[in-house]
Amino acid sequence: MKPLLPPLIKIQTESLYIKVHRAEGLPRMDLIGKHGIDAFVSVEYSGNKADTRIIQSRHPVWSQLISLSVNVPTMTNKIFLTVCDKDPIGFEVVGTATLQYSDLIIGKKTKQIKVPPVGANPFWVNLYGSDRSQDDSNFGKKMNRGFIEGTHFRGRLLITAWKRPNHVGDKLVQIFDVDLEDHRPQPALKTNENFVRF
Repeated sequence: MKPLLPPLIKIQTESLYIKVHRAEGLPRMDLIGKHGIDAFVSVEYSGNKADTRIIQSRHPVWSQLISLSVNVPTMTNKIFLTVCDKDPIGFEVVGTATLQYSDLIIGKKTKQIKVPPVGANPFWVNLYGSDRSQDDSNFGKKMNRGFIEGTHFRGRLLITAWKRPNHVGDKLVQIFDVDLEDHRPQPALKTNENFVRF
């Protein structure tokens, strides 16, 4: 069954690419263990979702590229980047950052999908969530997931993001390991777990 669309609108497919480089200053989420967190990044947009590998560190380096297929026009513009802590049963949300799909640089159709287009450079996004004492409340969970604006700094994430037209046969979700790039040195992040946004 075809979706109901005005006759002049044609659905096209694009791919969203999020290269997850690393994170800094993540809070300790577990009382036991050397690192206190088993961190992974979840990228979610337009009904598709993918996760990076899990790394035990408050300063993890993933170097993974996530590709999600997108039907355009789409009903949403918000991309959710959520850092989580894997627990023995389920996971805990550390903090969330959001991007706007319409703001991303669009690259040309190419088979070199792991290479970002010119102008798509790495950038930091800050992760926000609730006060740690509110993590288990409904209000705190909504802050941590990005549904309500978070008030407490929870670390930062270095990513590169872009989009491009799809090739025929591209999969809905793909995850690739990518080589570590030499980034310009970034200033060290001085963490303060009591940092308040407002």
